[in-house]
Amino acid sequence: MVGHSIGCQALLAHEVLHGALGMSRRWQNFFGWLGFGPFVVPPEFWRKWHNVIHHGNTNAGDTDPDSFGTLRRYRADPKQKKFAKLAPGSGTWYSYLFLTYSFTFHAQLVLWFQARKRKQFKGFDRTRAVRQSVVCVVAWAVLAVLSGPLAVFTVLIPFMVANVLGQGYILTNHFLRPQTATNNPLDNSMSLRSHPVLDRLHFRFSHHVEHHFFPKMASNKAPRVRAWLEQHHGERYVAMPHSTALKLLYTTPRVYKSSTELVDPNRPERVVDLLPLQQQYAASNRG
Repeated sequence: MVGHSIGCQALLAHEVLHGALGMSRRWQNFFGWLGFGPFVVPPEFWRKWHNVIHHGNTNAGDTDPDSFGTLRRYRADPKQKKFAKLAPGSGTWYSYLFLTYSFTFHAQLVLWFQARKRKQFKGFDRTRAVRQSVVCVVAWAVLAVLSGPLAVFTVLIPFMVANVLGQGYILTNHFLRPQTATNNPLDNSMSLRSHPVLDRLHFRFSHHVEHHFFPKMASNKAPRVRAWLEQHHGERYVAMPHSTALKLLYTTPRVYKSSTELVDPNRPERVVDLLPLQQQYAASNRG
């Protein structure tokens, strides 16, 4: 329950930091800290990383910081193949733990490495974000010390559950979609069909194509956008059942061999074409 609540706070903070609920920047940051602080992600860092760079370069080659990238990257730096073994779909036993820590883990990789090297982060105060992240870690450590043996229930399990909740959406929103030269959410993003009760509790994060079209739109408007997209672009709009998306996440590789093909860099003969998935789960074929 604690982990689920923390995860829901992050989904709300995601909406708030996009400006969907209005508020001054100070109040947005307040809710941003409540939502993303437990994940060791400062609000201003999230704005730059997610709102600007991810939304501006969604599934674009090796530019999107939230993608495992192209096969070219792994050929240029073979050491990165070890990192690919952590990912869902790699087939390793420890890849099944990936969702339990990967939101925080990936955020730190972006902060410590990508934000230092990538030109998209130019002008961002990375040093301040690092200090803020350290404060978040200290807060978790203090809670763990005060909890003693109960830290399993006050720190470890809530942290893992919150990561699973967030990543259960985030990893399925783009990892099963083609890479694109133009940033069109119909082609590079995917929505999910979740249980209606959970959908409300999770601020309709399942409506992800809709969110990429209108990042500042309040989540309660997203179903109307979905209905319009299904009616007018049913052959391109993809929204599969949440459970199906998670299953496919673990049965397909994560690196792009081409814009529409996924490949395992450690087993190059393992290639999956994404186009049949689009044809199968397009709204026009629903039912």
